[in-house]
Amino acid sequence: MDIDQESLRKGFERFIQAAKGIPDQVPISAQMPEHVHWLCGLNTQDFYTQPVPFVKAMVAVHQYYQLDVVYLFYDIYNVEAEALGQPILYRPHSMPDLDHRRPLIKEKGDRDKLVLPIPTKSGRMPFVVEICRLFTDYTGLPALTGICAPFSLAVGIRGYAAWVRDLRKDTQFAHDLLRLLTEEVLIPWAKGLKVACEGKLILFAADAWASPPNIDMSIQEEFVVPYSNRLYEASGVAPLGQWGHSFMPDPEKFMESQLAMGMPGIIALDPDTERLGPERFKEFALKKDVPLTLGFSSQLLRDGPQEKIIERVRHYLTIGAPGGKLLFFLNYVPADTPPAHIQTVVNTVRQLGQYTGEGLEVGIGQPWVPFPDYLRNIGINDQSYFYRRD
Repeated sequence: MDIDQESLRKGFERFIQAAKGIPDQVPISAQMPEHVHWLCGLNTQDFYTQPVPFVKAMVAVHQYYQLDVVYLFYDIYNVEAEALGQPILYRPHSMPDLDHRRPLIKEKGDRDKLVLPIPTKSGRMPFVVEICRLFTDYTGLPALTGICAPFSLAVGIRGYAAWVRDLRKDTQFAHDLLRLLTEEVLIPWAKGLKVACEGKLILFAADAWASPPNIDMSIQEEFVVPYSNRLYEASGVAPLGQWGHSFMPDPEKFMESQLAMGMPGIIALDPDTERLGPERFKEFALKKDVPLTLGFSSQLLRDGPQEKIIERVRHYLTIGAPGGKLLFFLNYVPADTPPAHIQTVVNTVRQLGQYTGEGLEVGIGQPWVPFPDYLRNIGINDQSYFYRRD
């Protein structure tokens, strides 16, 4: 595979250094699977089931935009549910989704009928194993990816409305299900994935369904924290992907609970960062001496205009970058996001996110070419490249 391993290595080192202190410049990363397969013109089902096109397209697009690390974001909330038997839907130009019309646990008694998956073997678990292995083979770097967290997995196989009723009216059932999913599905899966990848893996547990306003603080404390803690203690997999601070009456208390369950820093994503201000998150991160991730709006990224994109990036860097421990993140890149908008964000971070002895300085942005021209320049002339295992 024709990739620039040196730039990937430098970006990864920058990412690690930023989590600890002051790197040479603020690192930038993104969650962008839909945009990747859209930009590469790949079939959706191929992309989410065949490891070779997934990894080769991910690496090609991340290098095109000159992002620092490659997050191997697949449809993280589906794989464990699918391995348990939850039906899944594939749609053109979008990520696969669970068939919420047919929850696996429609009635409470269905829980006792669950057939536990074989870790790394059931459903698309082998796909996840292979994308991690391939990425390391191609780049020499550990794979960075996620699995589903306990609370979100419960929503996936029970359905959100029924699950909320369980939390309010049958807490014993809810705890029993969370315990089963944590102990019998997620911990064995996390351990098995790490073994299969020979430890060359940075793994997190994504928990979007456990984000306010889907939950309140009482649900967080009783049904999210204990099971995320258990997963972390048993497997070393820390929770991520939980936002919604601006819906909480006490965002700082919510952040305290996130750190208490092993989250490796403060993650402030738009619209929370815009509503509460990056200053509030920066102050809390400084107080706790933990890294801060500021996530950029998906809507603004797609719709622009570019002047407002630059303005917000500048504001977030001005507040978040001093003193280091800042990571810049594109929350989610919609499939049809104009490449020029992503390039604008990256250029602005590169220009304004460089550290010197006195703080930040303006650097030089990178020139850009259209994606098809970029592919031709690196010797990729047709889509067959993405399907060949080099």
